[in-house]
Amino acid sequence: MTSTMSASMSAVSSATESQFRFKGTALLGGALVGGRLAQAAAFLAMARFLDAPAMGAVAILTALYLGLFQLTNFGFDRYIVYAPAKEDADLVATIDTVWTMQLLRGVCVLALVLPLTLALAWFPDFGISADHAIGVAAVIFVLSLANPDLSSFERKGDFSYISLARGLSAAVGASVTILVVIFWQDPWVYVVGQMATAVVLVALSFHYGRRRPRLRFDTERLREAFAYGKHMIVIATVSFLAAQGQNVYVGLMFGPAILGSYFTWHRLVSLPGELVTQMQDRLLFAKASEQARRQDQAGPAHLVGFALTMGLLMPFYVFVWFHGDVLMAFVAGERWVSYWWVGKAFVLLGFFYAVAGTITPFALVKAPRLTSRLRAIEAICGFSLLLVLGHLYGVGGVLTALVTEIAVVAMLGIVILYRHIVTENRRYHAQSALLALATVTLPLLMWETLVAPLLSGGMLAAGSAAGVYVLVSLSLAGASLAYRKRLLRGWT
Repeated sequence: MTSTMSASMSAVSSATESQFRFKGTALLGGALVGGRLAQAAAFLAMARFLDAPAMGAVAILTALYLGLFQLTNFGFDRYIVYAPAKEDADLVATIDTVWTMQLLRGVCVLALVLPLTLALAWFPDFGISADHAIGVAAVIFVLSLANPDLSSFERKGDFSYISLARGLSAAVGASVTILVVIFWQDPWVYVVGQMATAVVLVALSFHYGRRRPRLRFDTERLREAFAYGKHMIVIATVSFLAAQGQNVYVGLMFGPAILGSYFTWHRLVSLPGELVTQMQDRLLFAKASEQARRQDQAGPAHLVGFALTMGLLMPFYVFVWFHGDVLMAFVAGERWVSYWWVGKAFVLLGFFYAVAGTITPFALVKAPRLTSRLRAIEAICGFSLLLVLGHLYGVGGVLTALVTEIAVVAMLGIVILYRHIVTENRRYHAQSALLALATVTLPLLMWETLVAPLLSGGMLAAGSAAGVYVLVSLSLAGASLAYRKRLLRGWT
């Protein structure tokens, strides 16, 4: 009788797993874009009402919040999506265990306040007090209360609820920040806004969740979660330190003016890539996790993700490469145009990041240990190269070091792709990926090198932008007609 019930539950579970469908992807994209716009609006409001010292304190609080959040993040929400559990009882035990771990993480962050306040006492000019540190730690503690069941929807490809929760919480947090800063010009407005975001996110996680979690230590689930989470924290820690170290080095070596130009071009060129990467990362990670549970091939799904990523990002990168001066003058003013060459270097960085980004979600499922080790080695080698080339060749050397580092990472990612992820039909996969890249890129380059120079100066930017997107649309349409059946087989 027991075996019959077990077999029945397995059949039901398998049927449920086979119903994986991407749902709410438009909401997910809208939530990411809306969240970034809301954050930008809140930042502009603070910049308008706060003076320079207060904005400096906000910058320190932002770094403190991101550091505490990322350096204590074991990838709990990812583990819910990744967890190999197929039975409902196993998934419930996993969710309860993850929630218990989240609470412990929140308590640990609160315990870090004392050493943080002692460290901040050495830098009184920052304007950050012990109360500020407690406030930031309290925000992270509140976030630790969120119901992990919200992430369980992603196991079936449903991104509707996580999108609504993140989008609404970001909008509320930004609105509170803007409202408060009008009447209270103090760095505390940043903490207040983040707390509002955290409270709304936690409330919505319980509202949308199907069940309430409870304190539970399931030894087997705990061991599995830590076995996977340790790789996530290595990646998060290394990524945070590498990004902050890069900016600190440029600022210390070349001064605030160069850092301002470097940072401005970096934000302009990387923003579309970050939005696309965040969206595709969640989609592809959920798909890769579901395929791992079903032991399906990941090659077709990766091809679709790669084609979409190239189609969304390459038009922007090509446009910035040829017309970044026009774009920057329109967005931020003429004073940044002389550093257009910095933007071109970031275009190369963006391209290699996009290539590596399509592989990373699958690698985190198929080979998490290898992925975390490579990330640590990459950061160490990259920063060493940055120190040497930056000292010898200035900002050009810094950019050369970064481009070299991410190019090598992209190539190593391709090696991982064909050794651990695409185990069948490798030749077809490689040909299709190259075809997708050529389909998107070649028409753009032909337009910019052959047609755009014939246009008058006044029509150049507008004509290039229109031509780029028309040609991309036509070429993608042609490619999708030819490969729609084989590609969609890996997407559904």
